Amino acid sequence: VVVGVHREQMPRFGHRPARHARADVSGVDTGEAECWASLLRGGQLRRDPPISPARFEAELATRSFTNGKDDKPLVAKLYREGFTARMGVCARLVFAGHGWGPAEVATMAETLSTGCAHNLEMLVLLSNPVGDGGALAIAGMLPHVPKLRLILMGDATVGTEATRALRAACEARAVDLRMISKVGEVMWWGLCASVHSVHDALGEGALE
Repeated sequence: VVVGVHREQMPRFGHRPARHARADVSGVDTGEAECWASLLRGGQLRRDPPISPARFEAELATRSFTNGKDDKPLVAKLYREGFTARMGVCARLVFAGHGWGPAEVATMAETLSTGCAHNLEMLVLLSNPVGDGGALAIAGMLPHVPKLRLILMGDATVGTEATRALRAACEARAVDLRMISKVGEVMWWGLCASVHSVHDALGEGALE
């Protein structure tokens, strides 16, 4: 079950979730969670990486509708319009704590390489096992996100060579790459909990 959660729609939590967060809450016991950030940090809230309208349309072509109608063109059109409108104005993308490995990060990078996030300034990938493949995919997408100025990610799963390649790519694009240790990640999640949500920690414009 994938749900869109707004600030006023989470009465069971003592703290507010990030505005417009999307989270998979199937099978999750939220009753014991002290805040939204604690669920993210524990890897209990996951989502798939965003896919481009072209990839969505290609995947849609392999599906069939149970009502027998061929609504695929309309569905693809609605997805493209919504995706373009949302991504085009987003200044911060927060994909922390989703458990993404190299494959998921590569999908995200492929999507951002379409130029859809032309106003993106900050990308947060903390608490994801990005790996060498993910780091190199991020390096390859940088020319397509011209306003990106800050990347926050963990350093535990990225090797020396991939780190060097990513740092070089970031320096060439004037992007501040902050690869944070496990201890630093714990401190960051503590900040999110203390200010009630990831959204509040980063300010307006954050999209999860």
